[in-house]
Amino acid sequence: SGCPRPSHAPHVVAPERTPPRRASARPHAEEQPTRAMQKLILGFLFLSFLSSSSLEWWQTLLMVLGGAGGLVWALYKYQESLLFQPVIMGLATPEQNPQEYKNPLERKMDYEDVSFETEDGERLTGWFIPIK
Repeated sequence: SGCPRPSHAPHVVAPERTPPRRASARPHAEEQPTRAMQKLILGFLFLSFLSSSSLEWWQTLLMVLGGAGGLVWALYKYQESLLFQPVIMGLATPEQNPQEYKNPLERKMDYEDVSFETEDGERLTGWFIPIK
């Protein structure tokens, strides 16, 4: 399937992948799409309120289409941060895991550290835990 596996390994458990840092990464960046969506929704509701008053039908239609277009634009712009979450529950490394989930040795399991490079140049590391 394109990814090399040790010939003696039936499976690799708990792969660890460190996501690459972006130069544009900012603290609280995950809050930005939510705030943008809130502003779009509030703006859409405000325009809907205005449209119910004295506007012509074509003006109302134009505002609804503009609001829908803005929503589609926001979904497109923030799609990566909405869909891809590289870190589960804020845990980036095994050392940050809760007790008994940091290392298989904590559960008295034999294991071997394994790592390999994928076709796209990422290094994946994990533990090989032999079946007894």
